[in-house]
Amino acid sequence: SITLTSSAALKVKAFKSGYTPSSEASASFAFAATGTVGSSYYISPNGSDSNRGTSASNPWKTFAFAVTKLRPGDQLILLDGTYTMAGNGGIYIRCDSSGWAQNGTAASPITVKALNERQAFLNGNGSAITIHVYKCSYWTFEGLRARSADNATSGSGDVVGIAYSDHITLRRLLLQYNNRYANTHLVSLTLASNLLVEENEFYETHRGGIVGSFDNSIIRRNYFNSRNYPDIAGGYASINSQKGDESVA
Repeated sequence: SITLTSSAALKVKAFKSGYTPSSEASASFAFAATGTVGSSYYISPNGSDSNRGTSASNPWKTFAFAVTKLRPGDQLILLDGTYTMAGNGGIYIRCDSSGWAQNGTAASPITVKALNERQAFLNGNGSAITIHVYKCSYWTFEGLRARSADNATSGSGDVVGIAYSDHITLRRLLLQYNNRYANTHLVSLTLASNLLVEENEFYETHRGGIVGSFDNSIIRRNYFNSRNYPDIAGGYASINSQKGDESVA
């Protein structure tokens, strides 16, 4: 990794072969922010956790393994394909003293992104939150497609859950199908702050699109369409039984 600070300067010299440079023949570039340019790691539905994970040709397989390896400034790149709870697990990130993940920083967030936007599909089954962030700071999720599913035996099934966390970015996600047997949402927030939720698409919404407790956050340029996703027999009753309830509440 490379650490950049406000006082750092990079001098570059380029000369033709055989040319003797003068002391003035250089260019300097100053970096305005402090941060770490981290490593890129890869994960695939058919990878292996025994791989190095450092290229698309040797990706990891499970999120439980990958999340523990990420440090500030790193990015986890999801290769194309369908990720399942049985094969790859959900993305569960916990950053407190009882957790297994690290926080990012303002200058060096940790990023989880698709190599090709919307081509990495997180196919949840309603047994747990598909993308779950708990007591974390400075994580970014970008370009993913994710869903949950109806599951009568589970009290969970949000597609994204962010709890007691801050400075989380959700960007250009496509989210669908929360679990209709429970009081779930596409994005469920619990005492979250300083979020950036932008340019996402929300479809097949039962109950809410973005629902919960949050403050000091920006929600902009998102598209919501419940597509008349109705209540299910024996499931959790929504306010409007024939389609989703709130877009943002």
